[in-house]
Amino acid sequence: MKRNTKVFAFVAVLVIGCFIYKLAVSFMFSKQIESCAKQKAVHKIRTVVSVQRPTETEIKRAKHAREIKEELKSLWQATEFEFKRVLSSNDRKRSIDQAEKDLLQRIWALEIKLETVQSLDLTWQADVANKTSNLVSDLIESHQNPNNCNERGQLFGHPELCGYGCMVHNILQQFYMALSNNKTLFTYSTGSIYLGTRTTLKKLLQPYSKNCSPRTGDWKEVKTFSDLKVNELSYIFSEHCTMPALRRYSVFTDELWNSVELFHGNPKAWLAGKLVRYITRPTQEFFDAMNKSAAKIDFTRPIVGLHIRRSDKLSLVGEYARSHLFSDYMKHVEEWYGKHEMRKAMEGSRNKVERRVYLATDDPGIWNETLNYQGYVFIGQSQFTKRASDKATRDTPYGLVQIANEINILSMCDFIVCTLSSEVGTLAYEYMQTLHLNAADRVISLDAEYGVSGAPVDVQRVLYSHNVEGELSLRPGMLVAGYQQWNGYFNGNVHDKVRRDAGNWKLYPSYKVQAIPPPFALKNGKLNLVF
Repeated sequence: MKRNTKVFAFVAVLVIGCFIYKLAVSFMFSKQIESCAKQKAVHKIRTVVSVQRPTETEIKRAKHAREIKEELKSLWQATEFEFKRVLSSNDRKRSIDQAEKDLLQRIWALEIKLETVQSLDLTWQADVANKTSNLVSDLIESHQNPNNCNERGQLFGHPELCGYGCMVHNILQQFYMALSNNKTLFTYSTGSIYLGTRTTLKKLLQPYSKNCSPRTGDWKEVKTFSDLKVNELSYIFSEHCTMPALRRYSVFTDELWNSVELFHGNPKAWLAGKLVRYITRPTQEFFDAMNKSAAKIDFTRPIVGLHIRRSDKLSLVGEYARSHLFSDYMKHVEEWYGKHEMRKAMEGSRNKVERRVYLATDDPGIWNETLNYQGYVFIGQSQFTKRASDKATRDTPYGLVQIANEINILSMCDFIVCTLSSEVGTLAYEYMQTLHLNAADRVISLDAEYGVSGAPVDVQRVLYSHNVEGELSLRPGMLVAGYQQWNGYFNGNVHDKVRRDAGNWKLYPSYKVQAIPPPFALKNGKLNLVF
């Protein structure tokens, strides 16, 4: 029995050994075949790569794109999870606050990665931006300082008697008109709410033309675009200079628009920035006065500009502003610094970020509210705030220097929180565009988008269908326009009904539309066309 058992065991071992041997031989043979196949595959890959190998930039972009796509999926999964956790929580408020914080940090991480992708194109975009900027500078120079002053028509503008930002934007519309109609711009330089009749803008701003002066001849007032084109010597009053919200002047050609879009997120703001910088070139006296005032400011970075306009902006007829709590502004300041600190940590920095805020306001009470934010350093000109709160001391020559200086300093901040219904916030944003390659997203507005307050600012083409009861029905290809609601929706109507059917506006999702270049101003339309 024992012998039979041993024989059986021996046979079993022999069989197993033969099996293992065959398996090993088979494995080795298959490995050789696999190795040969891999070598052939590698050879093919190398052959392909040697011919079509992408650049390092393309490789990075593809890698980041895959990561962003996966993180977007993760964001939706996290959102679903947070919803469920809030619904099952006994402390809803605490759960909501935590969910908001967690989701916001996920959004910041995605934004940082997207900005990393955008940085891959900075070199060629900077080249396009420089060439485009030079083209616009040459265009301005050829119109404002022609070799022969008789070769172009002339437009003489009467700017509105209003605040500094309002006055500059009024002249800006006149400048657009002049450039679009082959004319040299001049402006009425006597009188201002800051200056009265005691002095003129000539003491503050450089002349718009070094070579030419207004010609003698048959000057005619213009009220329509056709008048402006026909009359060689034209003059215009401020009431005919309203910015066309959903249209553009012909100087902003399709070619120029497409060029700016290659490197900038808001072509209208970019071109406006170029023109207002020219309009407001200070005289040496004005320049020295602003520099003297700015030198008192400690401009250590990072720094967020905070502009809070109250006083007359909330009471004047025709204004679209309303009061916002100081905490509403500070919410966005906190978020900017939160993302900034996340980026610094990702880059390996362990230095504590000092949260600095440049505060520009005409409400002295705001300075008292800053005491509630212990983790921040607020700087600014509190004495000017007191003067700005009183019309008698605000609308003075010194007040003009101060407000011009405030706008300039705000534009130099890393980010601006403001209300773009204010001309001050708008002008600071436009100035900012001239200091960066693309500063389109360096502002957050608590009310209006950049553009004409009280009107939609973009024509939009519908990308996706939308049929929800009580909301605006959309179909791909149709054109719409509406107000930004800052909640993922616009409130508007079909493009050709926006003005005449304003009482029937409805909500529609922002992701289902895409802004397109606005159509040109009507050749026979009124100069104060809004829609």
